[in-house]
Amino acid sequence: MKDIVGTTTEQNLKDAFISESTSILKYLIFADKSEYEYVEEMFKHVAKNEQEHAEVFLEFLGGFGEDLDNLKNSIALEGFTSTIDYPDAARVAEEEGFPEIAQKFREIATIETHHKEIFETLYNKVKNNTLLKSTKPVKWICMKCGYIMEGLEPPAECPVCGHEREDYKLYKEE
Repeated sequence: MKDIVGTTTEQNLKDAFISESTSILKYLIFADKSEYEYVEEMFKHVAKNEQEHAEVFLEFLGGFGEDLDNLKNSIALEGFTSTIDYPDAARVAEEEGFPEIAQKFREIATIETHHKEIFETLYNKVKNNTLLKSTKPVKWICMKCGYIMEGLEPPAECPVCGHEREDYKLYKEE
């Protein structure tokens, strides 16, 4: 494909991705707020459609890769948001006389720092092939059937439902 960098098409793809992404979140929030189950389901359905659209646009922009690349990208994004973007927004809100909004930006910036730490931990575990491994016995739960087992890592296949190791999550550390 022809290089799109610097073209109007590139900007249109970026704008479309932002628009679809905004719609996804807005529709999920609307679903959570709906008093009708059917309306909630339809908001979630359309949000999933919008996610597919966003993925199409992001792929043209070369916006995702392997897990390590995606985690590295997420670490950078959360780092920027937590140390530059939201603190600046808090400062402006304070200057404009909105102390409550400034405080929310500061509190959320702290949460974004935790998100960065989560992604850093995941990055290191994926890089070192230790995502589904522990140095001491822990409880693992199969997210498909609920089977719980204890060990250094989950089994290659769930003995109950046959799903793969990747369907296990850390259940509880002893």
